[in-house]
Amino acid sequence: MSAPLLPIILCLFSAVTVAMTNLFVKRGGDVLATRMIVSLTMAASVLPLLPFVPFPSTAVWLALVLSLIAHGAYQFAMVRALQRGALSLVFPVMRGLAPLLTAILATFVLDEQLSRWGWGGLILATAALFVFATPEKKPE
Repeated sequence: MSAPLLPIILCLFSAVTVAMTNLFVKRGGDVLATRMIVSLTMAASVLPLLPFVPFPSTAVWLALVLSLIAHGAYQFAMVRALQRGALSLVFPVMRGLAPLLTAILATFVLDEQLSRWGWGGLILATAALFVFATPEKKPE
């Protein structure tokens, strides 16, 4: 396997596992309880790796706390969305806006620049997402 292909394969694998996890959460009945079980299981799965990483510095702790807050807000919003909507609609919207938001934040916070083709692709994909997410009008 070529080195440039590995990140693409890992991203696709990640996308599949996230989709499967959310399917499991939605079908589990109680979305909040099932999401909590999934989160606790994921946290427990990395505990055996703790002895192999250095203790975080003060600066890293700040980033961890901010990440924890952001992740908690994301989890809350996701659970509320899954309780209210169909997975086939909620999941693509939830995951589809991430690239656009990431590009905007990277532009303004990290001073990174996308090419015109990159912005064009993001705008096209986001427009497709909005078309997909717009509820169908029922015939009268």
